[in-house]
Amino acid sequence: MILTELFRPFSRGALAAVVALTVASAVMADVTLAPLFRDGAVLQRDKPIPVWGRAAAGEKIEVRFRGQNAATVTGADGRWRVTLAPERGEARPAELIVAGQTTVRVADVLVGEVWLCSGQSNMEWMLSGADDVAAELARPANPLLRQFTVKRSAAKTPQEDCVGTWTTAGPETSARFSALAYHFGRKLQQELGVPVGLINASWGGTPLEVWLSERSVSGEPDLHAAQVRALEREPRFAAELAAFVESGRLWDEKFQRADRPPAEPAAWQTVALPEGLAQAALPKSGAIWLRRTVRVPARIETIGLERGFLVSFGAFAGFDHVYWNETKIGESSWAKPPVNGGRRYAVPPALLQPGTEATLLIRIFNPLDTGFAVTVPEGAAFLADTFDLRGEWQVATEFALPELPAGALATYPRNAPRAPTLASRMFNGLIAPFAGCALRGFIWYQGESNTGRSVQYATTFPALIRDWRAHWGDDDLPFYFCQLANANSKHAQPRESGWAELREAQSRTLALPRTGQAVLIDVGEQDDLHPRNKREPAERVARLALAHDYGRKVVTTGPLFAAATVEGAAMRVRFASASTAGGLVARPLPESYRPRSTSPRTAPLRRHSPGGEVEGFAICGADRRWVWADAARIDGDTVIISSREVPSPVAVRYAWADNPTCNLYNGAGLPASPFRTDTFPLTTAAAKF
Repeated sequence: MILTELFRPFSRGALAAVVALTVASAVMADVTLAPLFRDGAVLQRDKPIPVWGRAAAGEKIEVRFRGQNAATVTGADGRWRVTLAPERGEARPAELIVAGQTTVRVADVLVGEVWLCSGQSNMEWMLSGADDVAAELARPANPLLRQFTVKRSAAKTPQEDCVGTWTTAGPETSARFSALAYHFGRKLQQELGVPVGLINASWGGTPLEVWLSERSVSGEPDLHAAQVRALEREPRFAAELAAFVESGRLWDEKFQRADRPPAEPAAWQTVALPEGLAQAALPKSGAIWLRRTVRVPARIETIGLERGFLVSFGAFAGFDHVYWNETKIGESSWAKPPVNGGRRYAVPPALLQPGTEATLLIRIFNPLDTGFAVTVPEGAAFLADTFDLRGEWQVATEFALPELPAGALATYPRNAPRAPTLASRMFNGLIAPFAGCALRGFIWYQGESNTGRSVQYATTFPALIRDWRAHWGDDDLPFYFCQLANANSKHAQPRESGWAELREAQSRTLALPRTGQAVLIDVGEQDDLHPRNKREPAERVARLALAHDYGRKVVTTGPLFAAATVEGAAMRVRFASASTAGGLVARPLPESYRPRSTSPRTAPLRRHSPGGEVEGFAICGADRRWVWADAARIDGDTVIISSREVPSPVAVRYAWADNPTCNLYNGAGLPASPFRTDTFPLTTAAAKF
């Protein structure tokens, strides 16, 4: 009856033709392959090679590769899968052919080593933004090093496909590789002499929980409860935001604080940003303009996957309109609430002219009587791509507002609603399409977005590793990760640190088999969460793979804490003998350092233990009051720590800070991992996802 009603306008002959065409199109559905199997692919050597995809239900599929032939029949859902026998590493490209009712030919396929590279922005960070980009782009093409870049896609359910392509390293292409993945892959390719394929599935600013599958989230009580709450709130978010926008409109209307259409100001004055704006002759409220010239590099490459040429300029009270050569590139408003951690906008590629100067204009509207001041929160950037925005700007007042009446500030709408963070969305979109493919292992750089919930990371990070291994059906897949680098401000006295707590959570994950950690406590930058030196982190991760997976005799770790004993007024810290290769070393420290590698500005390096050779140790007594060690000296494979302020020590910590000054290494040049001997409660213990 339904078909009859649906096709009533058609004659019987026409109806038959339509039905026949529909059936034929189903039968003749194109053969498709999983995203890994595209032109330029690298397949894993010395392991069975699963190949899979879709076609019409019941269709016979034949797969041919390097003399192998495998056949199967698709299931009722159209899915098919075959497994080819292991292949040796092969630098000569071959063709992968998949034939059914239609035929797919995948060209230029190599066999070598395949690693999946994931995490947040420090994994995503492109070679174009690394400190050695010029030297790397000067290298000739390397057809044996390739990257599959997965396009960002957050999904509610696990996806079978994704958008992405394989790219061969070379002068015109390497800039868009993940810098860390590039150096990791290049090191392996040099050492092993075989092709290396890198699957780059990363997304800046993401917390760990979004990389877990729904199955794994359901198995963690805290995560599952948070996910249920987020899913319940998700459909309400639009109404919450609408209510917030309306409250802002009503407040503007009541106190006559609505913004006006932007108008060009007249008189400009020079100021130094970010610190100098508060000293300029500006009104308490109203609208002002900031402008400066930005030099666009001759070679334009986006620093982060799909994020474009980023303009990041700190935080301030009020709303903003941002223009690049008079074209608006972003704004905030009641409907687009500003982010407290700083404003970031991408300049569309069409607006970028390499090797030229552009004008950056920022209009700030502040309806409150709090004045105008730009601040750069810890970890935030003040850059246009890699161009440092600190320094001379021009500022002008567009208009001033009358003083707010008493009580108005107290009723100003605050706490704009934020969209709920839902677990599993990145796993579904970026990881699930590759689940089960043949690969050697995983490398991971993430954690900055979890430093407010560091203690929970000690549970969720191992859960992620077990989760991914389960989806690949291999509990022995190696998982190597970067410990968080030093970042943010240095402090005069010891203090608690969410960053240090997260590093400890990462180190505890080493209890899982086939894991490894690259300690990066010496390669970070104070004023940039994205260290431009990506070669050193990558080579430390590569050491782990070379030693554990490829049989190379290389040292993989710096000094690791083993035990601590009290010896009168001092404490003796022992390190695992296997981690002190070449003996303990206190590296000389410079008198000054650069808070940001892209800026020439330097700052004096404060020594906390000038009486000792080793920096970075803090010590405390039963009162739990931490002080820097007066002296810390190396004695064989131990370090002896003491302080005149602590006659009866009970605990010691090393490099326990966001950005510690520390200098303990082994003879192989690898830094000691941060640690603590105490079991005192941690500051993030109660924080949950």
